[in-house]
Amino acid sequence: MESLDKFIQWAKENGSLIDKRLSFKISDKTGIQVVLDSKIDVDDKKVDNLLISVPEELLITRKMAETHFHVTKEVSSKLDECITNPNAITQLYLSKLKFSDHDKGDSNQFFKPYLNILSLNLQQPYFWTADELSLLKGTDLLIILRSDLIKLYDEWEQLLKILKIEHKKTGKDLKSNSENIIVYIQNCLHDLHIGNVEWTSFISYLWSSCIFRSRAFPEVILLDYQNVNNLQQAFLYPIVDLLNHKNDQRVKWVYSGGRVSFVSKELQNMENGDEVYNNYGDKSNEELLLGYGFVEENNNHENSRLTLRLGATTIQSAKDFGIKLTNITDDNSCVQFIISYKDPLPRELIYLFGYLEKLKSEDTLVNRSILEGISELSKILQSKLEFFKSHSKTGGQFSHGSVIKQYMSSQKKLYIKSIESLQKFQKSTIKSIPSKEILSFKTIFKNDQLFANSLLFAFGITSFEDLVRQGYVKQALLLWIVRASNLTKNSHKKLPFSVPKYINDTFEEVSKSIVIEKNDVMRFMDFYKQLFPKLTVKIPEVYKEGDWGIRQFIVADTVIDHLVWVNPNNQEPLILNKIKFE
Repeated sequence: MESLDKFIQWAKENGSLIDKRLSFKISDKTGIQVVLDSKIDVDDKKVDNLLISVPEELLITRKMAETHFHVTKEVSSKLDECITNPNAITQLYLSKLKFSDHDKGDSNQFFKPYLNILSLNLQQPYFWTADELSLLKGTDLLIILRSDLIKLYDEWEQLLKILKIEHKKTGKDLKSNSENIIVYIQNCLHDLHIGNVEWTSFISYLWSSCIFRSRAFPEVILLDYQNVNNLQQAFLYPIVDLLNHKNDQRVKWVYSGGRVSFVSKELQNMENGDEVYNNYGDKSNEELLLGYGFVEENNNHENSRLTLRLGATTIQSAKDFGIKLTNITDDNSCVQFIISYKDPLPRELIYLFGYLEKLKSEDTLVNRSILEGISELSKILQSKLEFFKSHSKTGGQFSHGSVIKQYMSSQKKLYIKSIESLQKFQKSTIKSIPSKEILSFKTIFKNDQLFANSLLFAFGITSFEDLVRQGYVKQALLLWIVRASNLTKNSHKKLPFSVPKYINDTFEEVSKSIVIEKNDVMRFMDFYKQLFPKLTVKIPEVYKEGDWGIRQFIVADTVIDHLVWVNPNNQEPLILNKIKFE
């Protein structure tokens, strides 16, 4: 608390204005908090209602860093050319201010009260133990963390090389090896926590980059910085960066007269003792965890990446077909979709799976392909849900176990939402199909009693439920489609139901175009011998009229591919006309 008091005193002595109704406290759970001591009447138009105002001399900026390292315009341009992060040099400057034993210059001494409140024990996953990180295996979070570490290491090496700054070798080669980088971090944690690290070391650069990630503000808010070419360029903003982040907080930062001021529009809803929050932009729990080391329960901005490894050829053909795929990996082998509460079921994701289930003979997405795609997508979403369900119960024995469980639980809730949306979409799709374009096999079983009764002899079943339970749905469907193809106009008149024209039309279409190989015949031989000729002999009223040869069943199997979708929830086949999905 002493270092915090000294920092506040330093800030005030150097021109900072802090509303007297704000107080600064330290919490075991969240660290430093800014708390409202009494209710404030809000009027954003009055200058005296700005809660915190800081002169620009107290800001740590890239300009300040470049001045310190004597960076010329040419070197600055090279930094921008070779390093994508515009804050790299400012982060290195922060490392030097914090950890250099040899630089006791004016800047180091001036910012010392501020530097002293910057915690060395950061909570972001980059600093977690190997056992804690192992609990994240299978998540996008761990993949991104590993990728971040490799990028940061390359960034650090490039930066020191361009600035011609010597540094001690890290020993084991860390380049492009996230496992080695993680081991290196583990070995450096003790020294980092006591401040005993070289300012040029990677561990100190990792620390400063995480400080920037959790505390920095966009430099574009400073109107004098007209030369800011990168919107990601940022600065450190003492005092205001003490405020903890919270999504959906209505705040603004105002630059005027060489000062940066902070205004919150939440105050009219606050009471004495409430915490005053900042808002760095609405963030998912993944972003919060990597950026700040915590997650929010019931985060409305939670999202998750669904990564599909389809291969470059499939992805390109899907794009050529008209599927809009915008988030494709650099090697073109994977496509990603963002699942969020705002959009738990991206339409292009459904269209993609509909495309993947499309037959080569189909030049558009039909209801069957969409429903087949939904079934396949459901399996993937369900597997993600099961993963997060099981992992939301682990980690309690670790110091970061609670936040790991919260992260897993938030992902679980999101996939529950996504699956619910998919189920609703499936139901609405079925409901939207005109009755004359869809026929349930369960309805057939009910109405075609002669056929249904024949299945007792064929398979020993007496109900549709038995058919499902004993696994004879496909065989019964094959028999009925061949039966439908054999029905003459006269026999149609005797039936208590009508066979949709599109079923026989498709049968004839397939029969004319199909090329039957020896393997096709062998595949159906056991099935055919099991049923024929005994069905013809025992139940001639069903199985004698028309053509019941093995070729007909091979054709019927292809007809099923064209027309039938089996509802995975109840194993009920729906026979759908090949009409375009709308």
